[in-house]
Amino acid sequence: MARNRIDMIFGSASFLDAHRLCIRHWNDSVEHTADFIVIAVGTKPSRPSDIPFDDISIIDSDGLLTLKRLPTSIVIVGGGVIGTEYASILAALGISTTLIDKRPRLLEFADTQIIDMLQRKLKESGVVLYHEEEVVKIKKGDDH
Repeated sequence: MARNRIDMIFGSASFLDAHRLCIRHWNDSVEHTADFIVIAVGTKPSRPSDIPFDDISIIDSDGLLTLKRLPTSIVIVGGGVIGTEYASILAALGISTTLIDKRPRLLEFADTQIIDMLQRKLKESGVVLYHEEEVVKIKKGDDH
């Protein structure tokens, strides 16, 4: 961000007009003006009600960061940015990784040649990729 001269400002913001923001901090407010304003609010993982999340063996992307120990194997559902990134990291750590996505290729918004190379590198690192596959059910078995 600094290299591209982008200022990051934290706080609660509201627009005053198309180019002015009022940003509230703990005990004051500051007005900022800019030609372009990007608001990055972050996201939370989706937790569909039909998936029996237990935050131990069935986790979301945030849960991966709080595991007490690394798994020996993992199945990641969803080949978006976060799923693909975690598959890459876990495979590099030597964890047997399977990535399932319902789309024909990962990260469809990105350049085809780049993604083809990414998919090839993921496979070389041991990631098993399933494209155009949809997970119908996730169930915790006796072996967890």
